[in-house]
Amino acid sequence: MGLFVCDNCECVDNTALGHFWAKNIVQMKGFELGTALCSECTPDEFANGEKHEADILTTPGKWHGRFPKEKWDGKIDVMNRKINPELLTGGKA
Repeated sequence: MGLFVCDNCECVDNTALGHFWAKNIVQMKGFELGTALCSECTPDEFANGEKHEADILTTPGKWHGRFPKEKWDGKIDVMNRKINPELLTGGKA
């Protein structure tokens, strides 16, 4: 499962459920182009004013509920962040 960290709330989401793959093509209202957003942080409107409708997987502005919403702790590999090795080793090289 491809995971990423939401640039707005820092939670981990699935790339298929949040606004990740289109982030550099489609701008969401209130966010810069290139912003990765979880399903809960994804607004229901695009920057051009068009409505972003719910689809079979998610509803904009609501957490999808496929797994619990959790903040990224730096210990798992995600698409848009690097693991902090010190967190894995307790600060020991």
